[in-house]
Amino acid sequence: MHPRPITSRHTRRNSGAKRAGPARIGILLLVVALIAASCGGDEESAATPEPAPAAPAPEPPPPPEPAPAPPPAAEKETVRFLVWEGYEVRDPEPTSYEIEATYMVANEDPINKKGTYDISVGIENIFPTLQAAGVMQPLDVSRIPNWEQLPAELRNEPLINTDEGVIGVPIAWASMGLTYVDDGTGPPESLESLLEPRYQGKFAIGDDGNTVIIMVARLLGLGGDTPGLLTEDELDQVFEKLEEFRDASFGIMANPYAEYAGAYTRGEIIAAWPDNAPTALRAREADIPVEVHFPPGVGWSWIDALFIASDVEPTDAMYDALNDAISESTQYAQGAALGWAVTHPAAMDRLVPMGFEWAVYEDRAAVFEAAPPVEWPPVESTEYATYDTWLKRWQDFKAGA
Repeated sequence: MHPRPITSRHTRRNSGAKRAGPARIGILLLVVALIAASCGGDEESAATPEPAPAAPAPEPPPPPEPAPAPPPAAEKETVRFLVWEGYEVRDPEPTSYEIEATYMVANEDPINKKGTYDISVGIENIFPTLQAAGVMQPLDVSRIPNWEQLPAELRNEPLINTDEGVIGVPIAWASMGLTYVDDGTGPPESLESLLEPRYQGKFAIGDDGNTVIIMVARLLGLGGDTPGLLTEDELDQVFEKLEEFRDASFGIMANPYAEYAGAYTRGEIIAAWPDNAPTALRAREADIPVEVHFPPGVGWSWIDALFIASDVEPTDAMYDALNDAISESTQYAQGAALGWAVTHPAAMDRLVPMGFEWAVYEDRAAVFEAAPPVEWPPVESTEYATYDTWLKRWQDFKAGA
């Protein structure tokens, strides 16, 4: 008996297996296809997602609040000054007002130019005349804080204190004497010394009529303690003496306090009167050794004082201007520029060491004793020659020069 060949049986078994494989494969392929389709749908969905809604744009920040506008600068009040040049100076510059300055050329300007100014200046000697002319008004010194810093003797000066009250604020002072070139022989001993041969034609007389008349009146002993109060006869005596001085002089010099120094520099004169320290100061700048001298019994002193015009309503700015005028800083600035004494003691203490222009005024009491303040002629009088008479006589005198 022959055994079955193994190969044949295996062939049949394998052949049956081949018949069952395609069905299974088909099922598998179907499953794979389904899975692929399912996965493919997810991939397609993932590849094209629905766009998310856009986030709203942030609101822009509000604009910053504008800086508050600075308050408008307070408008300065204009205060009209009618003064000698230099008296408008302020240190520091004022904040509540500004000065509109017109410069004086004569002591009579406050009378002749009434209505053109708020504040003016006069030498105290002429205050009775200014008051009689109706150009001044009493002051409320409680509105001038620096008032109490002035020396009592200046605050109490008779010529600025009236029955109606204080009418002026003293700001500067000096004494009227003569100036001369110092050649080592000393000053003229008196005003009369200018009539000696050495001064013949070499001294000038200034065109300052009232001052000239008062000095000659004092020289002649006329009027006593009030050489501004002269009778007509006494005034005649003064002009008789003045003719003697005029004939011996270089001449009568216009605008003398500005021109004397130039005449010294040019060698035209070796003496001048009436005069004071500023001329010497300017002449020395040109190396001309000019000195100031107050001959005994001849000189007289003036005190300049500011006042408010009678035809204005005083304002705070006007009183500020008066107060600033006697502050230490303004007083020092004015004194240094003008070359004469000021009224604030601390400012004067700073000026005296600077030179003789101020040192000659260091002892005010002694100066006033030698050259006292005196009253000028009256506006109206039946007893004495009036202010207008003095002016007319002086003009006639100059015309005959």
